[in-house]
Amino acid sequence: MFGDLSWPALIFLGVDWLLRLGLTLHLVMRRRPLSVTLTWAAIVLVTPVLGGVFYLLFGQVRVGADRAMWKERFTSAFFQDALEVLGACGVLEAPGAFRALAAYGSHAGGLAPVRGNSVMLLTTPEEFLGAMARDIRGASTRVSVQTYIWQEAPGTRILLDALAEAAGRGVEVRLLVDSLGSHRFLRSAQCAGLRRAGVRVVGALPFSLWRVLVRRLDVRNHRKIAVIDGRIGYCGSHNITDATFGTAGSDPAGPWIDASLRVEGPLASELELVFLRDWEFDGDEPIERIEPFLAGCTTVEGGVIAQVVPSGPGVTPRVFEQALLGALYAASTSIRLCTPYFVPDDATLSALCSAARRGVRVELVVPGRGDSALTGAAGRSTFEELLQAGVRIFLHGPGLLHAKLIVIDDALVGTGSANLDMRSFHINFEVTVLVYDPAVAAAHKRLFEAWRGQSREMTAEAWSARGLLTRLGHNLAYLAGQVL
Repeated sequence: MFGDLSWPALIFLGVDWLLRLGLTLHLVMRRRPLSVTLTWAAIVLVTPVLGGVFYLLFGQVRVGADRAMWKERFTSAFFQDALEVLGACGVLEAPGAFRALAAYGSHAGGLAPVRGNSVMLLTTPEEFLGAMARDIRGASTRVSVQTYIWQEAPGTRILLDALAEAAGRGVEVRLLVDSLGSHRFLRSAQCAGLRRAGVRVVGALPFSLWRVLVRRLDVRNHRKIAVIDGRIGYCGSHNITDATFGTAGSDPAGPWIDASLRVEGPLASELELVFLRDWEFDGDEPIERIEPFLAGCTTVEGGVIAQVVPSGPGVTPRVFEQALLGALYAASTSIRLCTPYFVPDDATLSALCSAARRGVRVELVVPGRGDSALTGAAGRSTFEELLQAGVRIFLHGPGLLHAKLIVIDDALVGTGSANLDMRSFHINFEVTVLVYDPAVAAAHKRLFEAWRGQSREMTAEAWSARGLLTRLGHNLAYLAGQVL
């Protein structure tokens, strides 16, 4: 069989198969989800050399040894100290319903539910940027802003000017942007102008090819957070973009449609703790004392109970996925779910189908057309199973519905930066806010119903009529979506 091969060819073949078998053994020993393990095993075993290289680059969620050790130290020390301060302020309070979910969020995410928060829902870019700019102009001590994308556009100028003005009058202004998502902004005249004005601008998770040796390059900081004076906070799906985002190019998906929260109360302090955990590492600024950042833990009269749940690779991976599963299994009457990127793993898919089969009203709104053909096709491979279980699926349009929202039993709201896909489950750094309040849930339910009214419902009969090649394409995309 090998008689016609030269010695160099035989050596190459031997090394190649040793690499394939070694990486396959590594996969088996890590005990990852079965679909992920089988997909990577197929890639490694079937594709000579390149399959192994691809696995080494993207098959492991490596954040670097220095960041992993820092995450463990900072999370345990700072979050525990912060909870002691918040407890002394008398703001820690467990919700009456969903106590098990809140307990999981406290254990895995490190931050407990806090009472006395006001919550305002913001939907348009003008609302979001305008409200944040007004609050920044009223800042007296510090401003902390974190985003994945900063768009250089006329509509974002209002925030640019507010940050520069605040820094000019002595307010501490920290701006943390993802170095890949905001790479153009970091090299722009706008960024240089902010730095000249005294704003500390830092790119999170610096992106360069040599770093592939120590960590996976597509691990990104996807969080969207802003905190003013430790009292006012913002969190949701809005990047720092205006209404023109997503409308450029020859075949645009359309303007992005988002939803975010403006909060006042102790919840803002919890959001700032998540920001500080990233800032201390990427900004190279040691935070010696946590107390000054918790000075705004006073409550709002008649406020609601809410909780911040950070997630990402490191000490407690898959926090968002497990919290989502807890919410889905806790539902008794209704689940309303909106996400721009829908690629559920087997556990999440099973939870959605199980809820529908036990009589829970399950409604899913996803973009009719997204900005990622692979992700869209991967999600659609699950539609048949969901529809057969009784899940109602709505395809939204026009525009790209980028909001991330879940409403459970008209009493619990979950919103933030995390999508329902593998990237948000175990690759990217995300943040989610849980609000345990029927009135807040009612406002988000109305927003969800408005999006549903702009959507086209997909029926099981229509979906089952799609062609064989379309089915094959969707299923192949789903396999890719499990590992990318």
